Amino acid sequence: MEIEQYVEPFRTTLDASGDVETALAEIRRLGASQLQSLFAVKTVLDLSIVDGDHIILNSPTWSDRYQEVVDLRDQVAGFMDRYRTRNG
Repeated sequence: MEIEQYVEPFRTTLDASGDVETALAEIRRLGASQLQSLFAVKTVLDLSIVDGDHIILNSPTWSDRYQEVVDLRDQVAGFMDRYRTRNG
């Protein structure tokens, strides 16, 4: 998986449509993962990872994955909390 392969399709679609959501939908249609989409958004829009993540997580294009991502993040946070508690 090349993380940067969807940057130019995202940029081209964004330039043509003027709409981030349209560009996200296009690169997802082309096979981009959420990580590849995040990289494209971050790169083209010159955003921080946090800001790019917010766009992806709340995007209608990726809404079918929202709960799965939130649940995974909650699990990771819980693990990290337990790890810190045990290891000071």
